[in-house]
Amino acid sequence: MKRIRNWNVELADWAQAQIGRPFVWGKTDCGTLVREGLELVFGQPVLEGVPSYSSETEAALAMQELGSAGSYFESLGLELVNAPRGRISDVVVRPGRDDNIPRLGLFVSPTAVLTSDPVHGPHAVAHLELRKRARFYRL
Repeated sequence: MKRIRNWNVELADWAQAQIGRPFVWGKTDCGTLVREGLELVFGQPVLEGVPSYSSETEAALAMQELGSAGSYFESLGLELVNAPRGRISDVVVRPGRDDNIPRLGLFVSPTAVLTSDPVHGPHAVAHLELRKRARFYRL
């Protein structure tokens, strides 16, 4: 899949505009941000087939329908990358509070991952803060 022209600038500007917004399931949760960010990079939907949701319960049901995050991403052609850190536009998958909803993020710069949670809303995490259990997927 081909990236759009100036995708890295578009992604960085978009990511900066997300930081500090209130957390809303289906709008500014981590999965929605990853989906929207990848659409900016490639100029078309990448993560298809995700049911819409507007609550944590609905998000957990949507994830249950899709199976594990890793198997879902791999079914769409994203490759699990065995690397010490990701690169811009890589998807990050980390364990969530429970097994129902993983924590997702998107590398938006060489050193920062955009993610979101109910406590902090959309925010950037330094790549060095990612736990060792983080996995990176690349398209």
